[in-house]
Amino acid sequence: MRYPRNTVHRVERDEVVVFALVSKVASDCRRVIDRLLDEKNPRSTTDYTQPLTAWMRDLGLLMAHSGAELVAWADDTGPASTVVVPAPPEVPRLFAIVQDAAVVAWGLQFAESAHVVAGGHQLSTRSAETALRYFDDGETDPAVVWIKR
Repeated sequence: MRYPRNTVHRVERDEVVVFALVSKVASDCRRVIDRLLDEKNPRSTTDYTQPLTAWMRDLGLLMAHSGAELVAWADDTGPASTVVVPAPPEVPRLFAIVQDAAVVAWGLQFAESAHVVAGGHQLSTRSAETALRYFDDGETDPAVVWIKR
C-alpha cells in the first residue's frame, strides 16, 4: 500500500512497531547495498572499521529478529488500541529483472534511485526500468517484475 506524503492515517498501536521494524530493516539493507557499491568503486577512500561480513551478520540478525516479531504480531489476536501517526516514509520496493524466463538480477527501488545486484556485481540507477539497459543482450528483452509485499 502506498501512502500519500504529509498525510495522517489511523493505525493500531502494534502496527507502529511493525512500521518501525520494517523501516529499520529497509534502512540497514540500503546501508549494506551502499557499502557494497562503495567497496566496488576504485576511487573510494572510505576506511570501514568493521569487515563487510560483520555488517552482513548484523543485518541477518536484525532480519531474523524482525521476522520473529512480525510473525508474533500476525499471530496475536488480542485487542490493540488506536493511535494516530504520520504516514511512513517511502518504503523501497523489491523487484527482479527477468530475461529468458530466469531472474538475472534483484533490486530495491527507492524514491530517487534503484540499487541492483546481479551475479556479484552491483549498480545504482535512477529507476528499475533504467537498469534494464545493462541487461539488454540484443536478442531477448529484459523485464522488471515487481515483487508483492
